[in-house]
Amino acid sequence: MDTLDNPNKIIDPSTVSYQSISLRNGAIAGLILVASALIGNLTGLADPTQPNSASNWILNIVNWGIMIAFMVTAINKHRDEDLGGFITFGRAFGVSFLVALVVSVVTAIWNYVYFGFIDPEMANTLMETSMAQQGIDDDAMIDQMKFWFSPGAMAIYALIASLFFSTIISLIVAAVMKKNPPGHI
Repeated sequence: MDTLDNPNKIIDPSTVSYQSISLRNGAIAGLILVASALIGNLTGLADPTQPNSASNWILNIVNWGIMIAFMVTAINKHRDEDLGGFITFGRAFGVSFLVALVVSVVTAIWNYVYFGFIDPEMANTLMETSMAQQGIDDDAMIDQMKFWFSPGAMAIYALIASLFFSTIISLIVAAVMKKNPPGHI
């Protein structure tokens, strides 16, 4: 009787969780991005003091490509293996956003560890470069800049910026990857 009631064998999404696949893909992507950042810093390809350099742009494009690939992989796997080949826009967005959230948290933690313990001088170099570009020499402003260039503040910036851009990317990926079941608009 189930076949007559559900001829297309559409699986009810509320009976299937997407958290494990999203968390796994997000964690793997986050670790790959941390390795990419570490390799970029060790080889000199990534230079935080020169954000508009060609090598930084290329690394950023590669990093966003890695995150998008893991979003698409998570949606594909969830859609095809868990939901019988169909996924709504909202569900696809949920899967991709959770991947992005995990990636954002992992990379924010990496930023904190890197600027706080691995290369604390880099935060000072970034602050000095920024102050020189803006012509800041006031002691009160220097103290305020020290706060804004602290490892914790920089990790929070990285988290917020990553979440903002990855939300936009998640919306686009979900719109492309959705495959509504028959009879669903």
